[in-house]
Amino acid sequence: MFEHRNESKREATNKLKSLYYSFGEIRHKEGDSIIIPRHSSENRDYIPLGFYNSDTVIADSAMAIYDAQPWLFGVLHSKMHMIWVDAVGGKLKTDYRYSAKLCYNTFPFPAINETQKERINLCVFGILDERAKYPEKTMAWLYNPETMPIGLKQAHKDLDLCIEQIYRLAPFSTDAERLEYLFKLYDEMTQKATLFATEKKKRKKY
Repeated sequence: MFEHRNESKREATNKLKSLYYSFGEIRHKEGDSIIIPRHSSENRDYIPLGFYNSDTVIADSAMAIYDAQPWLFGVLHSKMHMIWVDAVGGKLKTDYRYSAKLCYNTFPFPAINETQKERINLCVFGILDERAKYPEKTMAWLYNPETMPIGLKQAHKDLDLCIEQIYRLAPFSTDAERLEYLFKLYDEMTQKATLFATEKKKRKKY
């Protein structure tokens, strides 16, 4: 390891040669975190996310959101977000490939108040309670459409309805309608960002 770091052309790696016995980059942070697998089966209705405390160190095979709140877990675990991921995210063959830049950073979601956050939190706790009923089962089993427990399916439906009502009160009929609404909202967001970014103060002429 010393030789590897000593011979590296990357300056940051080269500086760590005296600490060859230690990890070069430690990304773990104390506190609650959301784990998002980088890859997930296309057959799933939802990418199986996890909610952990600081005792769990998330490896490079997954992505982490630190200092996470339950309501954010709910937003990312919703059908609206899954539709967005399927449309704009990458693919590994035909499986989902989650990306922070493509999926997380671009996801159009309205500003919400504390009451709405609390409603989402209750739905999230409902999902976690249903999962806890099957401690012997894997996440792969829980989120396989053929084996997913009825109670867990209902808990996700409750969350989906809660999230969709934040976008609008009228229910969506199809996934195509949901995606169309998201792209419209995304366009509005980017237009505002563009206008704000290009707005300049006029200079006074002397």
